[in-house]
Amino acid sequence: MGRALKEAQKCGSIKVICFDFFPETIDMLKDGTVSAAIGEDPYGQGYQTIKILNECIVDGRKPSSDSVYTKIDIGLRGNIDSLVG
Repeated sequence: MGRALKEAQKCGSIKVICFDFFPETIDMLKDGTVSAAIGEDPYGQGYQTIKILNECIVDGRKPSSDSVYTKIDIGLRGNIDSLVG
């Protein structure tokens, strides 16, 4: 996708939002090919899943909610370095 935008010289005129902070995505954020990226929290998602399943199976407790919300980060050209370290 990024390569196609560059070849068509459409970087900046077409706004692109991606998921996950892969190295390629970070590079495209920095060079302006991608406008924003949504960084999910895979550790938090996995942790919460196992925690809730453990509470259900081991402790016999029902989940307190039908949904569990985990953290997301919005990566932009100006803040991506602070999000990915």
